[in-house]
Amino acid sequence: MTNASFFKRSRPWVLGVSAAILLAAFLVRLIGIDGRWMWYDELLTGTFVAYDLPNTIVTNLRFDIHPPLYYFQLNLWTLGGHGDLWLMLNTVLWSVAAIALLMWRVRRVYDLQTAWIAGGLLAFSSAALVFGDQVRMYAFLMVMILWTWIALEDWLKAERTKRFPWKASLNVIASQTAVVYSHSAGIVMISGCILYAAWQLLRDGDLRTRIHWVVTEACVAALAVPALVLVAVRAAGHPVAPGLDEILHTWRFLAAGELGVEMIGVVMGLLLLGVLVWFGVMQPAKRAPILTLIFAPLVIAAIISYVKPIWLDRIFVTLVPFICLYLALFAVWLMKTWRMPGRVVAITLALLWAGVGIAGQMTREKGDGYKPAAAYAHEMVKPGDVVLVDGDFGYWCFMWYFDGPRWGYPQQAAIVMPKWQSLIDKLGPTAANLLGFNEQKRSVDVNGVTAIMWDRNAPVELTAGKVLTVRNSQASSLDLPGYTLIGTQVEKDLAVDTWQKAG
Repeated sequence: MTNASFFKRSRPWVLGVSAAILLAAFLVRLIGIDGRWMWYDELLTGTFVAYDLPNTIVTNLRFDIHPPLYYFQLNLWTLGGHGDLWLMLNTVLWSVAAIALLMWRVRRVYDLQTAWIAGGLLAFSSAALVFGDQVRMYAFLMVMILWTWIALEDWLKAERTKRFPWKASLNVIASQTAVVYSHSAGIVMISGCILYAAWQLLRDGDLRTRIHWVVTEACVAALAVPALVLVAVRAAGHPVAPGLDEILHTWRFLAAGELGVEMIGVVMGLLLLGVLVWFGVMQPAKRAPILTLIFAPLVIAAIISYVKPIWLDRIFVTLVPFICLYLALFAVWLMKTWRMPGRVVAITLALLWAGVGIAGQMTREKGDGYKPAAAYAHEMVKPGDVVLVDGDFGYWCFMWYFDGPRWGYPQQAAIVMPKWQSLIDKLGPTAANLLGFNEQKRSVDVNGVTAIMWDRNAPVELTAGKVLTVRNSQASSLDLPGYTLIGTQVEKDLAVDTWQKAG
């Protein structure tokens, strides 16, 4: 059977192979999932969506740098439950949906062979697998970015054929706005798709088409203003302005996921870069798409980061579907050009790609110290004891495992910053109470044990015989006058100190 005839089978065969790829993607994302639990960012996500939708939106806008669209859909998902595995399943399904969407589109634009290869590569991509179960917005964003790319392609086609361009414009506006309202770096994420469309318009478009495109993108810009204002007034401490080390680390991450810091990451990074450069040199028509869809967002993010740091490995996970697409196109070109030697090289590279992905998935750990710290606290306390947790965000994360996802409202257990106190004063008591801004419920009774949010600048009076304090292991111990420290248990990045009342 020839290679061509293999891909010209009946519809059941096509659907069967496509379903097998999606099933494999789903199953590989479940490897080890029952041994993982949520870490800090995921626990904040779960806390934001634990109650009704209005509370989710208000809490998100108050405490998070990211706009609320992802949290909106996750809040609806929680109608089915709030457990860790249930929330992770939302991400798993979005991750698999990205593979299905990529295969569907690639088959329409290119061919079935390319679609299956691209889908298989994305199914086993190390970087995609790292975020294939995390309760964060990155798998969701991969679907949104693919929608953006598809919408722009359809818009360009509609403009050429003059068929329903207004519908295509609405699709472009909706897809790009969805990305912008899902992540603080959404503008960077859609930049590659926008530049890709701009390149095609400069190459083939007439003046009327270019004007229509500018008007369409201007509508996106206008709708994005509230999200951009929200991002502009917020700051996060972990993004950086990248140097060469950060850029190389990010590229290794895209090639080999969390194995990117090992030698295998260096090898995979060099292979990936070499393949894309080689393909761009040998196939000039693919050069501009590779530069715009894959490399341009990296350059733009680096430039922006020297004004407002936004560089993090994770924001570039949305590039992975395009990396897989052009690796698939390279593999097909190689097999057609070199025939049998090309097939051997393509299969070898694909097996290496999948092997690194599966190895990373089988060895990957997820979850920081909050779950084991909560379990340890449960073992140590009895009714009448007190647990103090250092800081508001840490308190929310700890309470997720100490009392359960619906332990209380985060807005009622927060350290009020001066700007929020000013807003509360301006709103007045009625509006502030409605939004939950001025209700400081900083303690929860958990089966007779009092769990308290600890503000170091406003300590509470304690009378309990035994007190446990939970803090970051790198932070200094809390000062408890009248108590003696009798032991410290370290759980990953958290420390649980046990104090006994003096005398």
